[in-house]
Amino acid sequence: MEQRATNYHARALSRGLEILRTLRGSDDGVTLAELHERTGHPKSTLVRLLGVLEEEGFVLRIDERPSWTLGFAVIDLASDRLEAVGVPALARPLLSALADETGATCNLGVLDGRQVLHVYVEEPDRPLRFRSSTGSRDDAYCTGLGKLLLAHCDEARLSDHLPAGEPYPRRTEHTRVTRARLVADLEETRERGYSFDDEEGAVGVRCLAVPLTSGGECVAALSTAGAASELAPSEHDRILAHLRATAARIEAHPALINALRITARSLAPTDSVPAA
Repeated sequence: MEQRATNYHARALSRGLEILRTLRGSDDGVTLAELHERTGHPKSTLVRLLGVLEEEGFVLRIDERPSWTLGFAVIDLASDRLEAVGVPALARPLLSALADETGATCNLGVLDGRQVLHVYVEEPDRPLRFRSSTGSRDDAYCTGLGKLLLAHCDEARLSDHLPAGEPYPRRTEHTRVTRARLVADLEETRERGYSFDDEEGAVGVRCLAVPLTSGGECVAALSTAGAASELAPSEHDRILAHLRATAARIEAHPALINALRITARSLAPTDSVPAA
């Protein structure tokens, strides 16, 4: 009897974790019917597990379809995990200096499904600044960090990190809402070595991002984001010089670049992670 109960609880835990993975990267929430289709579990089982996960804060019911997204408890765990692998503590002095040099908000990011996870954020010490936070997420297709990482993504995997259908959600009048336009942007990004978010994710906000590489692999991205007027094209050379200098310091920091690699691989689909 005890063994049977243990097996039941193990299956319930496994199914609960499967729900969380299914919700990862969803922009508009996932309905019960979609969860049933993707996991194959009975709707009655899903409803019971979603109830527990919602009570604990790991999922959030967002409308009456009904549909769910990941809850804030997941962000709390992600932030704790990032602290545990050492990214914030190791990155803080480097990004603090970069924020002082550029006057912009500085971000380290890795891909997480269709989104970018901000593994560390440092804001400049000034009243007016672009606000972001460590552990937060944003769409990959319309942000500087995201486009940089997508540009270095295997073509066979690109669709895994893009919105499900076209046109993509138009966040501003500058958003690339078709795959063709976005892919052209990604090719240009790859060729010039940096990405430029020209008010594509938010009106009045621009972002520049450069890659962080280890062993020839782009494992993360480094960016600065701020008011469009302060990241005008005339300022790009100056800001990129600071970004690239900081990127070189991060790549030469074994503990930090390894922590970023671990974080990126922990979020990658299992069959896409290279053998160690």
